[in-house]
Amino acid sequence: MKTEKKISPKLDDEAFRVGEFIQELSKVQDEYFNRLVQKAKDNKWFEGMEDDDFEQWLFDYCFNGTSPGSNEIDKTFSEHCYADWL
Repeated sequence: MKTEKKISPKLDDEAFRVGEFIQELSKVQDEYFNRLVQKAKDNKWFEGMEDDDFEQWLFDYCFNGTSPGSNEIDKTFSEHCYADWL
């Protein structure tokens, strides 16, 4: 037996607004991240990693955190990627 799905127009309106907001947040996150990557490259803030590897480590740190499954950042970036300070 198949049930007919029904959605309130109010939910449609609010879900649409929340979706738009989340998409805007994503754009802001990307802008901040890309600026940090460029700043680190311009200022030579890292050594011993290719640019792609650096970006992957930094992305993982910023977006996934350092504690598996929790998205928390409880280490410095250098600790996260097992690096010494310059």
